[in-house]
Amino acid sequence: MNLKKILFAKGVFHPGGNKISVLGKQVQYIYPFETVKKNGLLMISANWLFSKFRTVLHPFTISSSKAEDLYCKICGSKSPLKEVAYKRNFYECSKCKFIFTNDFEIAASQKGMGMEGSWSGQGGGGYREYYLATFLQKELGLKEILLFGTGNTDTFRKLKNEGYDVRGCDITPELIKIRKEEFGDDSFFSPVTFPKNSKFDIIVCVEVFEHFFDLKSSFDLLVSVLSDKGVICGTTNFYPGGSIVDSNKPGYMSHKGHVAYWSSISLGNLAKKFGLELLSFEMVRPGSVLPDEKFGQLWPNKRVFFIYKNIYGNFFHNLYKTTPILPIDKP
Repeated sequence: MNLKKILFAKGVFHPGGNKISVLGKQVQYIYPFETVKKNGLLMISANWLFSKFRTVLHPFTISSSKAEDLYCKICGSKSPLKEVAYKRNFYECSKCKFIFTNDFEIAASQKGMGMEGSWSGQGGGGYREYYLATFLQKELGLKEILLFGTGNTDTFRKLKNEGYDVRGCDITPELIKIRKEEFGDDSFFSPVTFPKNSKFDIIVCVEVFEHFFDLKSSFDLLVSVLSDKGVICGTTNFYPGGSIVDSNKPGYMSHKGHVAYWSSISLGNLAKKFGLELLSFEMVRPGSVLPDEKFGQLWPNKRVFFIYKNIYGNFFHNLYKTTPILPIDKP
């Protein structure tokens, strides 16, 4: 019996005592699991999942169908139910305004963007990563680059071929294996197998932050490998206020893998906890000016963010004064 295969089968997780049952192909398998408590939530132990299946996983919540108040994953404050949208419960922190949902699909913690690419199919997207990495190297003289959650875009190969000092990171085992075979063991890795004492000047996270379920651990990891002069950057949607249901088709938070809905306030609050600052920009496409190539629509809530140390405050604020909409015009 392949429990790993069953775990990721399309089915339903049923908590029951100290066991969990998984429905797969009309057969129900039951096995014991370990739990941990975090922010008042009962969760499957990430260590147990890793020891059982030998793969990179995030813990997932044993949730009930009743919409009860939860606790913020940034500051721990009470987070009442804000809205039921796309058949999902969304909660908003009363203090730092972070919006999140707990209906995390465990399969997403193994797959991510993986072999599908970040935007337009296998190997699609990647221009935003390339723009941000090369822009920061040119403007700030930063060298060592980490593409975090890069998936199967061609950006990693392109930067390598152009002579940049770049490494890649993803949660998809088959992608990691392919990249290691092509570029070497120290070129590409999972979030739990970073080379010892790794430090990066530029950490690029394009369409990654909205997938952070255990976000403090994820951000801890990014900060731990950030050099003294480093910058974290990327793209995600920022909540504009009003209903979580937006005008896009499909709606941004309708994607089951999207569990964190950031804003400049909430992401800024998280950055402050680590002694960092935040500034965000719009971009041409997919963003505020031109419709994207895949869906043919604007994404007015899309933002490019930079999380940085105060030594770069003047640079980013001056950049915002002259270029509030960055010339990123491809996915």
